[in-house]
Amino acid sequence: MILDPLNKDIQGLIYATEALLGQDDFCMEYIGAFRAGRFGS
Repeated sequence: MILDPLNKDIQGLIYATEALLGQDDFCMEYIGAFRAGRFGS
């Protein structure tokens, strides 16, 4: 399976995965990406 890394849903999954794995301190990258509209509705 090939995934499109530019797809907003996939980007959201990537940010969430990094946060859950502890690679994103205090979820700051996740929060910043959401506020910038990189994923979500």
